[in-house]
Amino acid sequence: MADPLLRLALHEAAAALARGDAANAEAAARRALAVDAADADALNLLGLARFKGGDRAGAIAALQAAVAARPGYRNAWDNLVAMLDADGRPADAARAAARAVDAAPPATPDRLCAAGGRAFAAGLLPLAASLVERAHAADPSHRRALHHLAVVRDAQRRPQEARLLIERALAAPGADATERAAFAAIWSKATAADDLSRALAEALRVLEADPGHPGARDCAAIVLGKLGRRADAVAMARAALRIAPAHADVRYTLARLLEEDGALAEAAAVLAAPEAPADARLARLAGTLHLRCGEPGAAVEALARALQLAPEDQSAIAQRGLALALVGRTAAARDWLGTARFVARVRLVAPPGFADATAFNRALAHDIRHHSRLRFEPLGLAARGGFLTEDLMADRTPAIVGFEQALRTAIEAYVAALPDDPEHPFLRAVPRGAYGLNLWATRVAEQGVIDTHIHEESWLSGAYYVELPPAVREDATAGWIEFGRPHRGLPEPAPDDITCQRPEVGTLLLFPSYLYHRTLPFAGAGERISISFDLAPSAVDPMGEQRSRPHRPR
Repeated sequence: MADPLLRLALHEAAAALARGDAANAEAAARRALAVDAADADALNLLGLARFKGGDRAGAIAALQAAVAARPGYRNAWDNLVAMLDADGRPADAARAAARAVDAAPPATPDRLCAAGGRAFAAGLLPLAASLVERAHAADPSHRRALHHLAVVRDAQRRPQEARLLIERALAAPGADATERAAFAAIWSKATAADDLSRALAEALRVLEADPGHPGARDCAAIVLGKLGRRADAVAMARAALRIAPAHADVRYTLARLLEEDGALAEAAAVLAAPEAPADARLARLAGTLHLRCGEPGAAVEALARALQLAPEDQSAIAQRGLALALVGRTAAARDWLGTARFVARVRLVAPPGFADATAFNRALAHDIRHHSRLRFEPLGLAARGGFLTEDLMADRTPAIVGFEQALRTAIEAYVAALPDDPEHPFLRAVPRGAYGLNLWATRVAEQGVIDTHIHEESWLSGAYYVELPPAVREDATAGWIEFGRPHRGLPEPAPDDITCQRPEVGTLLLFPSYLYHRTLPFAGAGERISISFDLAPSAVDPMGEQRSRPHRPR
């Protein structure tokens, strides 16, 4: 039985808190701790009293001591999570919420989903994944678990899984506008017209019930743009912005659509409006508009602002290099982009199970030609007259799995040889630990190309050449890969800053994701079959969890 003095002090502390008297609550909690320095209730009350008195650091320390003294103390865990949130520490709050699920059972699907959602919002994607995976495993029909796992799989670039999961969530009893909006957002990243039409249908269903839903309007605008319904897309984006003028996503969508349609002055006005928030994408798009309007000096400044907000924004890095070249700072531009320094060629060794490289590449070519996700000219991507797979690893054949293993070995050797340099946009982000990998394949025949693009959600990219047509020769550039020529509408750099690399079967090209690149067309028989990849760096947080940022493919 608890000491009477301890019980009295605890009662006085709770009563003082109830009437808002932080000072007397803390004094009473201290009297309780003088009786038992490890009493979890006293530590919890001390934390609440300190927080109410404005001592956030002291409150958090007291609550951490409370859950250490009694790991199953759920109320103290909840208070700790709330105070870490209030202190502007969402990642620490998410970690505490994850610990609380197991320390203070039961670990129900609802609690796991809540903790997973918190981790996702804090950018702790692998932690979020582990929590919602557990929720789904505990109850495969749990609608919220299906929804949360779909969002996580989408962020992990596992689109097929994401779509199937959110489809199941939508079919479950009780599905609502939240699931419909998530379905629309996830399916809006598809590349087939039928899939995009499904995304649009769900976004419109959300809007039937809630015309003021800015996310559904933004999603509908993006899909309408992909489907070629440009006027409808712009009208939908305008409506979204009227509803949520301070929402960065909807403002970016409208400005991007206008920029793509050549309405540069109107796009600039959208970006310059007083309601526009400080956002890296908005600053970067302002830089794009300055470049398109022949104002490279202003572009340098706008892109510098974008990179202050998001140092790993690959488009901002690419366009700043172009802007530097256009204002005459050629050496600085070349050092910034590092094309000559960082583009590398690696000869891959055939993985175990294949007699030699020829047999390996023949098997890869077969698997790509028969891949379940192969699509001709997928919408929203850079293929013209060619096929792309959405996710190469959706078909885990021996050749594809062997390729992934060989690729990882080559990447790790490349990364290990790079120095750290906090001043360089490529070297400051060198991953020294875990990383995410996304792979897809392309098939291009005569006159087909992969048009100019960069890899916006990545750090390192590359291409492995599986099969090449006879037209790809050493004495001509047909079918080669070209670096340095920007998107149409942007001014071009000097000819010396546009370079080409000749593909070779069995060779992997590695390069920074921000480098503009495209394939050149060829004439004649045969196909150009290659595998491309994106590498997204992850860090390791103090809990040992990989950390990466959710992405929003466009």
